[in-house]
Amino acid sequence: MARTPTRFPTHGTDLRALLTACHREPDDDTPRLVLADWLQEHDDP
Repeated sequence: MARTPTRFPTHGTDLRALLTACHREPDDDTPRLVLADWLQEHDDP
């Protein structure tokens, strides 16, 4: 069972949703790839 993080950076609800998806599906590459794209688009590689 995946743990739910208790603290998130303050980059808004989009980042929070992406991080939650990564934690919810740790074996799925898709959420991590979407998160990486989002971070690059927001100048936070």
